[in-house]
Amino acid sequence: MHKAAGKAVDTASSTEKKTLEKRADKAVDYGYTVNDTNTPLHTVRNKGRQSLSYLTYIVDNYDHNLADTIAFIHSHKHGFPRAWHTDAAGYNNVNSLRILQTAYVQKQGYVNLRCNPEIGCPDELQMHQRPPEAHHEAEPALSSVWTLIMGDNTTVPDVIGVACCAQFAESKWQVRN
Repeated sequence: MHKAAGKAVDTASSTEKKTLEKRADKAVDYGYTVNDTNTPLHTVRNKGRQSLSYLTYIVDNYDHNLADTIAFIHSHKHGFPRAWHTDAAGYNNVNSLRILQTAYVQKQGYVNLRCNPEIGCPDELQMHQRPPEAHHEAEPALSSVWTLIMGDNTTVPDVIGVACCAQFAESKWQVRN
């Protein structure tokens, strides 16, 4: 990815952040730490996994500093099995950024960086499962607020799933849309 073409935003714990800062290639422009408020770029709290890092970047840069292409990635540079959900060579997100086709991101607006069709989260939320699985505390709450979010004329789906794993690229136009 050419520097002029875009920015990369990642999320990391303080120990992962140290690894990120040692990268000689400086592939990541904005590395948010989620559990150390003493770092220059950090979230207000460690909540929502990487989503709060991504949202913090958008809010902080929305008016004047959004890049034309933004890659939202995890800080993994450890290979398999830790970065099993990174499809680039060596399971390495530096390689993901090197091969990112920014023109395609501009054309599509949003591109999931997870390209492997075999592994994903096709049925991550079972909306009517009682009791919900231990790591799915949001299911009962989401079911109860579904119509508030999606409108009164919608039905709560049985299953919600997406391609895995919260790593994607987006155009500035799509973020602001």
